[in-house]
Amino acid sequence: DGLVTPAGDGTAEIVAKTAGAEARLRVTVRGAKSEFSWSFRNHVIPVLTKKGCNQGACHGALAGKNGFKLTLRGYDPEVDHAVMTREASARRVSLADPEGSLMLLKPAMKVPHGGGYLLPPDSYEYRVLAEWIAQGAPGPIGNEAQVTSLEVYPRSAVLAPEAKQRLVVRARYSDGRVADVTRWAKFNSTDAGVANVEEDGMVTMAGFGEAAITVWYANKVLYSRLAV
Repeated sequence: DGLVTPAGDGTAEIVAKTAGAEARLRVTVRGAKSEFSWSFRNHVIPVLTKKGCNQGACHGALAGKNGFKLTLRGYDPEVDHAVMTREASARRVSLADPEGSLMLLKPAMKVPHGGGYLLPPDSYEYRVLAEWIAQGAPGPIGNEAQVTSLEVYPRSAVLAPEAKQRLVVRARYSDGRVADVTRWAKFNSTDAGVANVEEDGMVTMAGFGEAAITVWYANKVLYSRLAV
């Protein structure tokens, strides 16, 4: 599916071929074995947004849901961290028993959850939350690089009926870094009768007309306009 995973330090070449055309990309990996910690702001919040936990229909509602209230789409990570780690007798995030944290048990439906089955235990998103808790559930860091802008490719396109188009989302950070955040972005179509978008950013043109695909990541919003 085009997802590149680093396996060790070194340099490799990625070759992509389609319809007789070919493109090559040189990839260099450094520090593959160095220590790594998940970021609450740049990893945990995007997981919650992707799964809809902090949306208006769920815990991002004005009054929250079932006594648990998150800021809408994670606009205030400091508040969200305090709510997740200090309220509910610290049962939402249990440092003594990470796997027993309600933040994992409920969306994995190991205990009843009004929001349904959102987080399979073998999913990458579950791993992010579980490892973050096991690392001590660190909060937002003051000097941490933050997202300054988003880019979506293609920004606009005219496609044939029933055509498919995958969207790619990149985030620019305050330290100059650019990262592909497609996996963590949340997508929505303004007109599913024209363009239907899946969770991974794959768009299927369902009818004639024009639709905008809304892209959310790190409390930033962007649009891609597609037409048939």
